Amino acid sequence: MEFTDSSHGDSDICHNYLIDRKYVLRINSAHVMTDGRLEELNRLTERYREFGMHVPKFLKAKDGRFIVERDGNICYLSEYLDETVADDVKDGCLEELRTQRRIFIARFAEKYRNVDLTDTVSMYSIFDLSPYDKLGGLEIDEKQDNFNHLTADLQKAGEYALAERLTQENERIRRELKSFYKELPRCVFRGDENFSNLCVDENRRISGLFDFNISGTEVIANYLANAAMNFFIPMK
Repeated sequence: MEFTDSSHGDSDICHNYLIDRKYVLRINSAHVMTDGRLEELNRLTERYREFGMHVPKFLKAKDGRFIVERDGNICYLSEYLDETVADDVKDGCLEELRTQRRIFIARFAEKYRNVDLTDTVSMYSIFDLSPYDKLGGLEIDEKQDNFNHLTADLQKAGEYALAERLTQENERIRRELKSFYKELPRCVFRGDENFSNLCVDENRRISGLFDFNISGTEVIANYLANAAMNFFIPMK
């Protein structure tokens, strides 16, 4: 059995036990995952499988539930995807993999546009909060939170006029977006497809993906804009 610890302190436990390289037992203290949420994620994994990707499923216990609670933590089991992770080979084909990732996301969005949308929003959401935003104590979406940090830094640097102009423009854009945003085509995405959670085959083609914790519904145009950021900013 192999063990990895991705906890963020005693208040945010995240332990993973790899069993026989077939299953992963996940134990964490963040009660974001529920039976309903894991059922929702399994429906999404089926979509990725239909799309030709290798994807691990979440598994139920004998009583028909996914979640078992122990010592204040939640425990659940998933399959393990025993394939080459893109992070381990990307140095020789980085640009090709970036292109594949963008095409893959766009084609998935087209195929499953407005299909079985969920109330859980993605990490890229504007206006609404994703489960992990709420867990982190945010009262505004991550985009607005990032903008607030930017204007605070500008003010510290004495750029008060620039900070004010940007604030007014940001408010104008968000006000206009909010009037029609939820009417735009949407899709449920895995979320944050980076090379640490994408797998490749022997030809260095993207063949699978795992780690669905931050999956959620998102406006397609917004999701593609975030996925395309590596045109400008190097990403994993």
